[in-house]
Amino acid sequence: MAPVEVAPSDVGWRHDDELGGHLRAGFGVVVTAVEPVSGGTEARVWKVRGDDGRTWAARWSPAGVPVGQHVAAALALACPGGGQAVPARATDGSLGYACAGGTLTLTSWLEGPTALAEPLTAPAWLALGRLVGRLHAVDPAFVPGLPVVDFTPGWWREAFDAVERARESPAADERARATLETWDGSRRRLLLVRERTERVGHRLHELQRHEPTALPMVVCHGDPHQGNVIVTGPDRVALVDWDSAVLAPAEHDLMFVLGGTYSARPITDLDAAEFFTGYGRVDIDDDRLAYARGVRLLEDASDWARRALDPQRPDDERAGGHEILRTVLGPDGLLDLALG
Repeated sequence: MAPVEVAPSDVGWRHDDELGGHLRAGFGVVVTAVEPVSGGTEARVWKVRGDDGRTWAARWSPAGVPVGQHVAAALALACPGGGQAVPARATDGSLGYACAGGTLTLTSWLEGPTALAEPLTAPAWLALGRLVGRLHAVDPAFVPGLPVVDFTPGWWREAFDAVERARESPAADERARATLETWDGSRRRLLLVRERTERVGHRLHELQRHEPTALPMVVCHGDPHQGNVIVTGPDRVALVDWDSAVLAPAEHDLMFVLGGTYSARPITDLDAAEFFTGYGRVDIDDDRLAYARGVRLLEDASDWARRALDPQRPDDERAGGHEILRTVLGPDGLLDLALG
């Protein structure tokens, strides 16, 4: 990594201080090297090295401390020495440092490939099951601001309806035409999943209102697909990307093992058996599983279709969105899984 030379224009915040200055002031970390990882208008991430040789993931966003940072901290306490990414405390004891009109957080850097790049071994599946089991045992009281699933239609409904409205007008270009053709080829089945998801969601919402103890809720990662699992050793794994953390039925996480969402890296029955050996006994509820799968499908399909339809986006981004949509709606994709 190169020496620290991070100007305000590079990091996307119009501020006089540099990243190294913020990290020193906020966390007492003296940075000796920095490497940009990702950036955009909503968040920036860097890999940084301190003068003590430790490596960190630094993240700045225009909002406050992400709720996922609190979840990661609670899980690290539940798994001491377990190889999880550990959020650093700022000098004032909090999990973030206010600067440049946003918040800077710092988390220990994890080395290793994702489970998509390096398939999990049987011991690794066992370890992942134990890890998710410990996450689901975390007391929600230790996670301030954790969103709660209420089983009402979320942002996906607006996105889904936007794609439906696009069908009523001439396609803006060839990319949009091809995307709408893909959508139309599965539209009847998509509408079927939407109707069932809304119906099951209403039933669960009423149960939550009138008999909350009948609907067990746990702290969930929310998106523990294999791309968010880091292989840190032969029988050691870690979870990353906590942006979707939520209080929800366990099925919101377990659905990723019961079929998963990446058909390019299918999860076998033996994989699932090892996972649940580590996770422990659980009774999967058909309604809760169907709802979780339905929402995931509706979010993925509508969001990727909307991106591919947007002529203001770069063409390579639109092409990628269309390809993902084809995978989601294609054979053995998430649509097939949601329909059971």
